Amino acid sequence: MNAAATDLVRENLPLVKWVLSRFPHTATTMIDYDDLYQEGVLGLIQAAEHFDPSRGAKFSSFAVFRIRGSIIDAIRRDLGKEGSHRARRRAEQLSLDVPIGDEEGSATFVDLLPAADDVEKQVVDELFVRQLLAEPRLTELQRSTLARVQDGKTYKEIAEEDRVTPGAIGNRMKQVRDKLRGRYAYACP
Repeated sequence: MNAAATDLVRENLPLVKWVLSRFPHTATTMIDYDDLYQEGVLGLIQAAEHFDPSRGAKFSSFAVFRIRGSIIDAIRRDLGKEGSHRARRRAEQLSLDVPIGDEEGSATFVDLLPAADDVEKQVVDELFVRQLLAEPRLTELQRSTLARVQDGKTYKEIAEEDRVTPGAIGNRMKQVRDKLRGRYAYACP
């Protein structure tokens, strides 16, 4: 594995835990968590080795599918090793189409899952925000303000915490946008 791929793996290891945390509880109790994590890391390594940036996809979007696939393959292998009755029972436990309630027409786990595009966007957004917050050109005050805005706080709430006016928070965010505009032009309208 080349140095660039190694860096991609190191920078994106949190994706493995993120993907693993989205699996149903029954899947992570059937096989040791560390084993599933290791399978996810192998998927991340495969993603780093096969990633082609010229295709226009973000690495994290590409990696999520490889990680998820490796974990699912490990679960399937484990199910295949066991006796047919037990394997069928576990497969039923993993089914996302099983109704949640006892009533007819109850929602299934599939109904509760976010769309794949939403999950990818969330992962990419989280990684992007982490990258923005690590930007060395930002002062600690600007970084703190940006983090609170990303957490969903309003300028008024931040202003009350910092004992300044909402206009001062607006000015601070303008300074953040100005500093980031050249490097992240697509993210700072």
